[in-house]
Amino acid sequence: MRIASALVLASLSLPVLAGPPSTAELDPRAASTLLTRLVIANVASSNCAGYEVSNSQWKFITDTADQLANELGLTIETYDARYYSPAFTALDEDAAFCEAEGPRVLPLIEELIGMGGSIDKYKLGG
Repeated sequence: MRIASALVLASLSLPVLAGPPSTAELDPRAASTLLTRLVIANVASSNCAGYEVSNSQWKFITDTADQLANELGLTIETYDARYYSPAFTALDEDAAFCEAEGPRVLPLIEELIGMGGSIDKYKLGG
C-alpha cells in the first residue's frame, strides 16, 4: 500500500475535487493535527484487516488530507517526511497500531461530514 500513498503524494499538484469539508479556517496547528489523523486513517484503512473503507471513503480521506497539505504549503517531500513516514513507522513497529487506529477511521469520516464534507460526490464506482 506504500505505492498507493506515493500516488496520493504525487497528486498534490492536481486540483482538489469537490467533497472535502472546508478547512481553510483552521489554524495551522489544528490543520496539522487533522492532517495527522487523516494520514493515520489512510494507512490504517489501507493496511489493517477489518478496517477497510470503500473507494469513495478512501478518496474522501485522501482528498481532505491533500487539501490540508496544500493549505499548509507542504512540499511532497515534507508531507511524506512529517506525516506518512511516521504513520508507516507506527504501522510497522507498533503491534497495537491496527487495534488502536482502525476503529477511529469511520468516526473521522463522520466528523468530516459533520464539518460539511460529502462522500456522495465520490460515489461513481464505490
